Amino acid sequence: MKKFIWMIFAFGLTNGQFVSDKNFGFSGGPIMKPEQQLNRSSCISAEERAFVNENKLDIVYHPNVRDTVLLDDPMGNGGMFGDDHILFAYVDEDPSVNIQDYMCWFVTYNLHWGTDIGIPTFYHMDEMVTPVLAAADGIVVYTHDGEFDRQLEWVNGAVGNAVIIRHSDDTEGLYWHFKKHSMQVSLGDTVQAGDTLAFVGSSGFSTWPHLHFEVQDPNGYLIDPWTGPCGADQTMWENQYVHAAMTPSHITNFISSSYPVPNDPAWLYAGSENVPNRRHMNIEDLWWSLVRTRSLINTDTLVWEFYKGDEFYSEIRWVPGNAYWWPAGIDVVVGWWYSYWFVPDNNMDPEDYGEWTEKFYINSVQFDQLSYIIDDIPNQLPYVDFQQIEVQLGQTVTGEFTAADPDGDIFWFNLESEPNNGGSIELYGGRDRKYRYAAPNNYVGYDVVGLSATDDRGEQGPMTLIIFNVNGPGIVYSSVWPTYAAPGVDSVMISADVLGGAGHEYDIDAIIENFEGSFQDTVQLSESGNNWSSYWQVPAAENFYSIDLVLNNYTDAEEFDYPDIGFFTSAGPVTADVVFSADSLVNPGGGIIIDLVLTNIGSELAVENVSAQLITESQPCIQSSSGNALFFGDIAPGSSTDPTGGGIVTIISEDCAPGTGIIIPVNIMSNGIQFWQDLIVITVSTLFADDDPTVPSVFALRPAVPNPFNPVTEIQFDIPQLGHVQLNVYDLLGRPVKNIVNGSKNPGTYRVIWDAKDNTGHRVSAGMYLYQLRSGDYVQTRKMVLLK
Repeated sequence: MKKFIWMIFAFGLTNGQFVSDKNFGFSGGPIMKPEQQLNRSSCISAEERAFVNENKLDIVYHPNVRDTVLLDDPMGNGGMFGDDHILFAYVDEDPSVNIQDYMCWFVTYNLHWGTDIGIPTFYHMDEMVTPVLAAADGIVVYTHDGEFDRQLEWVNGAVGNAVIIRHSDDTEGLYWHFKKHSMQVSLGDTVQAGDTLAFVGSSGFSTWPHLHFEVQDPNGYLIDPWTGPCGADQTMWENQYVHAAMTPSHITNFISSSYPVPNDPAWLYAGSENVPNRRHMNIEDLWWSLVRTRSLINTDTLVWEFYKGDEFYSEIRWVPGNAYWWPAGIDVVVGWWYSYWFVPDNNMDPEDYGEWTEKFYINSVQFDQLSYIIDDIPNQLPYVDFQQIEVQLGQTVTGEFTAADPDGDIFWFNLESEPNNGGSIELYGGRDRKYRYAAPNNYVGYDVVGLSATDDRGEQGPMTLIIFNVNGPGIVYSSVWPTYAAPGVDSVMISADVLGGAGHEYDIDAIIENFEGSFQDTVQLSESGNNWSSYWQVPAAENFYSIDLVLNNYTDAEEFDYPDIGFFTSAGPVTADVVFSADSLVNPGGGIIIDLVLTNIGSELAVENVSAQLITESQPCIQSSSGNALFFGDIAPGSSTDPTGGGIVTIISEDCAPGTGIIIPVNIMSNGIQFWQDLIVITVSTLFADDDPTVPSVFALRPAVPNPFNPVTEIQFDIPQLGHVQLNVYDLLGRPVKNIVNGSKNPGTYRVIWDAKDNTGHRVSAGMYLYQLRSGDYVQTRKMVLLK
């Protein structure tokens, strides 16, 4: 019986021959050995899982559908086995230190809970050509975004950009490692199978851009969706693929380059960023090739053929299965192979000048080829093409820069200087060649940026000035007020300020449309100097509306759209009432858990995906807060929600006097858009009901709340007798981090706050810490986790 393994290898060609018996240098050996597969841990850390479980929404999704959930392929752009994709790790079925996938083979690593599918490089990630799709219908109960997405090694404390979807049978699908800011869904959204969630990236515990897809039961236990001799009895897939090791040998990416790679980090950078193939080289230049394969068989031959002009000149043939490090008894390696080879200095002669073609095969099947010129002309620098781009005041435009490399291709665009007159610019896309420019709203004229390019040899060309010519008239400020208007009673005011309108004939239209698209109205704004405004009477039926503005510039025969400048609703309103439990009552310097009940006062329309944000920053008597957002789901007309059951831990300042009324604004949103605002009031004197607490009978160190935390956590401890007390924080090596308490204490219950700073006042790094209470012979230690 054949055996299969997932491994990543680097290998070199030993004494490969090219024209005139020129030898190639070599080095090699497996990057990930079998013992590394055994020693690697889950790509979602225990700390991250704990944080997720505490913060995901407690919402059920029970539409009138079948109870059995079957999964579709979660990879877009061709699926798990698309042309550029590779499935390189299944669930580890072996709970011991050994590894085993659902077919009793070894395409996994120790403690892996999901299915991992990779894409070729970060270039493909930046191009956003591979969406991650919902594998089944459900509701979004967790999202996280904004984390670094170019990880090439596992970094302790790294957190992934992720989504969790709860299905109708209460199972959950976990999708991890997304590209930063590629999220297409929000908390509370309902999705259908095939909907785009985000795009593949390399955030969190990740070493390459890939999707980690995982399934859990309602109790948070792992479900392997794959059926096989060592897997589940029944598949969860609508159509289960064959095991990756049984797919044909395939090339997912091929590079042949002369980009300088003097060390391993440079080599990894060039490969991961998909450096362009060479088009030109000199006789002393480095010459290397990289090949990524899927399901390579131990008898497969890798072949490089070289042609000078149209004439076959030489070839390199190599069978990786004959290498000393190919695992014994393994017939197929599922994963990526890196091949590289070098031409040492002065290893070619002038007779080799000319046009060359390089072809790559597995056995007799050609997968790729490239052509280049070898001569003695030095590398020529690239240059960015000059552009002058017309843009209106306050307008955001997107486009693509162009550049030329006389003897190669552009590898990267570099922003040398920011806009000099108030605009902002972001480079994105593969090679950073695309731009998103936002014009200033208070300046007319040239806004200039500096740009250069790096070529396929790693050399950077001169800076070119790119001019954004900001013209008027343009809308520099707009507003819609109020965001809630009573149906059939109130009006909303739509206004816009214009700059640069002198000498132009123009007007402004406001287009009001309901969210469903079944209603639209247009109103022309009236001019008063540079301000344009108008009132619009809200219809009698409850609804949600968006407003676009259109500036009609008749002088220059131009029309400029300003979409979604504001939103408002006539549904509701939704109001907030504060609740908190008696066991959370504390003295000044302690904390209270604030929870809310929301009520939809409207009579016609349900409000969807409702959340509330408590504005606690800069409020008198509030020292800090564990967060500010609570989530409630949908609220029917005339209905109220139950408390969330979670709440927000808010720390009251030590100097806050009893009787003080703390007023906290509450912004209330539907589908992430704020429509309503309410106020809650907490009277401090009502929080201090117990002025003579019972003296504790034993020492106790309580769990930190919250835990995990960022930026602060509260630690409570009980002291039954007068004595010297120490409460210290240590790192995992036992080194002191922070001395919180050090002195004599009377009997009682104490609460203290740690703000994640050390004894010098500097903020500590994310990770796990120990906190220890010591008094006389009593010692107790607990753990807490500071999130990034």
